[in-house]
Amino acid sequence: MNKYIIILEQVIVSLSNFILAILLARLLGVEGFGSFSVIWLIILLINSLHQAVIVLPLMSFDESIRNEAGYRDRLYQLQIFFLLFSLLIFTAAYFSLGVFVPLMASLYLPSLVVMVFYHMHDYFRRLLFLDKKTNLVVFSSIVAYMSRYVFIGAWIFAGKMITLDAVFWSIALSFGLGVLVASAKYQIFSRIDLCSIRRAFRLHWKTSKWLIPSGLMQWTSINFYILLAATILSPVAVAAIRVGQNLTQVVNVFLLAGENYFPLIASDIYQQRGLSGCIHYLLKVSLVFIGFILSASPVVVIYRNELVDLIYGDEYVQFSYVLLFYMLITILMVIMMSVRILFRVIGSTRPWFYGYMGSSLLTLFFSFPLVNNFGVKGALVGMIVSQFVLLLVSLWNGKLKVS
Repeated sequence: MNKYIIILEQVIVSLSNFILAILLARLLGVEGFGSFSVIWLIILLINSLHQAVIVLPLMSFDESIRNEAGYRDRLYQLQIFFLLFSLLIFTAAYFSLGVFVPLMASLYLPSLVVMVFYHMHDYFRRLLFLDKKTNLVVFSSIVAYMSRYVFIGAWIFAGKMITLDAVFWSIALSFGLGVLVASAKYQIFSRIDLCSIRRAFRLHWKTSKWLIPSGLMQWTSINFYILLAATILSPVAVAAIRVGQNLTQVVNVFLLAGENYFPLIASDIYQQRGLSGCIHYLLKVSLVFIGFILSASPVVVIYRNELVDLIYGDEYVQFSYVLLFYMLITILMVIMMSVRILFRVIGSTRPWFYGYMGSSLLTLFFSFPLVNNFGVKGALVGMIVSQFVLLLVSLWNGKLKVS
């Protein structure tokens, strides 16, 4: 698989998300951008489960399993069943969160459609990666992530005010078109067979049995601070945190591309050179990323106000301090990526579960006083400490398992 094509595709995805965040921040203002970010958190909650149930097991299997007769058809049925189940989760989360955060009822349907099309596109996108149909991957991502600006531009050209409804419908349409392009080489419609779904789930369960609770506990640990900031403070607090998240997209381009590329290389190295070779490879990957982040840090520290003003506007300069926290958060994300890949390659995802359990327990005791007394800064400190605990507990437990 051509790693440069993988990086190019991820550049398209991350660049589009980066531009969208800036566009919405300027067009909708702090409060509107915050409301969008809160709803997107629900979509990311579904995505964490999708990664655990569908994507990560799929990307971790060797070719003999992925090419097994009938596996693709069973996998597709599992994907459809997952989306049907996700409709219930999304609905419950949307209206439960709406009790604490003002979310318009009119945004429910378009955001629900976005959730469905987003995960269908991601499913076919992963299959295209595995089947080495790189040109189609890139084209489908261009359609899914860039056509949204055509729809938003058409809305503005028609003389209408940009609203959250228009934004979500534009994103839904673009992901819908992306699904049509990405699925062109695959069977879309299939008869639902519960036996096939159970068989596919049992196969994936070997990898995902610890990833699913880990994915859920991500929302009772690190991401819980963002949800708590939205409910205790306001959606404006989420907008502040998103300022830092969005400006780390440069590194995230390579991290997300790495989720498609590094596990395959690490798995091959593990088969050929054993555990020490795999650890050496992932350590080298981490050091390259961390070196890049540290080399850019002086610019961020000195010119953070100017960066935020240039990109988001002076309304967001008050949140420029978030960038300082996100430099450390991004370094920890790099280490977390490598550790997570290592556990997946050696087939031991339980340590990651224990790491999230420790992080969740810490969050349970300290999240409310941190956010309530220190606001956004308290949430950011909590996120950093939770990441440290996650890494320490999972590495300690993983060392016991490896030894």
